[in-house]
Amino acid sequence: MLEKAGCAIGHVPNVGPAVGLYSDLLLHDMGPHLSDPLPRTGLGGGGFC
Repeated sequence: MLEKAGCAIGHVPNVGPAVGLYSDLLLHDMGPHLSDPLPRTGLGGGGFC
């Protein structure tokens, strides 16, 4: 299902010892309206994992 939707890159079934995670692990640009006022090092304020 995730492959058909084009989401298999970020939604992975297993990460190390965490089995069945299927979490979205890609960085998304949420834009300036949802940006964090205190951006973390290496991420812009609109970055979200």
